Amino acid sequence: MSAKLDSVNNEPYIVFHDAYQYFEVDYSLNSVGSISLNPDISPTPKRIQEIKTKIEKDNVVCLFREPQFPSRIVQTVIQETNAKEGELDPLGFDLNTWKKSLF
Repeated sequence: MSAKLDSVNNEPYIVFHDAYQYFEVDYSLNSVGSISLNPDISPTPKRIQEIKTKIEKDNVVCLFREPQFPSRIVQTVIQETNAKEGELDPLGFDLNTWKKSLF
């Protein structure tokens, strides 16, 4: 895993909610923030503007969303920026597990 992440570990990114601290520390990744501390509460317009400012200031390359949350929030935040949208699936909803592949 380290070898795969070496080429991007200095790239600044933002996550939808702050759930990856241990992973980020273990692999020396450059997370510069999150949209929300509570994924069940939509960010305010003020918070969206703060994140947009951070994207420009820190040259954020990607904002990661999670499949269980609406992508419209991330799309709103990255509008008129150079940041791309990515997806992290910490629950592995789309993984084709061995057991699922039997049926």
